[in-house]
Order: sequence, then structure tokens, then C-alpha cells
Amino acid sequence: MAENKVDTLNSSAVSDKTIEAFHLMWDSFPHGVLLLKSNRDIVAANKMSTELGAIEGRKCFQLGGLSDIHKGCLGNCAIEEGTSQRRTYQDKTIGKIVDAYWLPVPTDENLMLHFAIYLDPPTDD
Repeated sequence: MAENKVDTLNSSAVSDKTIEAFHLMWDSFPHGVLLLKSNRDIVAANKMSTELGAIEGRKCFQLGGLSDIHKGCLGNCAIEEGTSQRRTYQDKTIGKIVDAYWLPVPTDENLMLHFAIYLDPPTDD
């Protein structure tokens, strides 16, 4: 039944008020943040995401191509369970620690925030 929830919610419209609130909260955040529909359509992108190539209306997974990184996506869990999800891992291709989040929007069960913070690994000093 959870699969149907994700599939049937994709057609709902997102209010201008929600998009405005997203930009007010996230445009100054120093990492990319996306407001996504459950079908992975980008509804809004903060300034950093836009600078990195995010385009509203495209699928979020199109940003990095169909790489292995998307195999760890926790977006479905966030939407289906209505709970925040987190995944932390070492990206050896860029030499960074990635702290990724998927946060359901409480006022719209079809929406989630997604962002990742890229950190330098600790050094032995």
C-alpha cells in the first residue's frame, strides 16, 4: 500500500506560499537544497542548487546522472513513513564525507526537502 501512496500523490500542485517559504528559509544556506515531489520532480531549488545546475521541473536524479549515488536514496522512506531520513557516507571519488538528509514536509505529504552537506574528512594533526 505504501507504493500506491507515492505513486498517487505526484499530481498535486504546490502553492506559491510553500515555494516562497522554501526560498526564504533556504536560499542563504551554503549547500544545495531541493524541494521535491515524491516522484522526484524539483519544485524549487535554493541559490546554491541553481548555481550547481538544478532546474525546476527536472528530476533530481538527473543532476548527477544515474550514478550509484542514487542507490542510497532514502526519499521513498521519508515520504512513506513521514519521518526524516539520514545517510552518511564517504564519497571516495571526491574525497568528502557526505551527510545527506530527506525531510518530509509536514503540511504536504507529497513534498520533501533533500540536501547533503559535504565535509572534509578529519586529518591526523
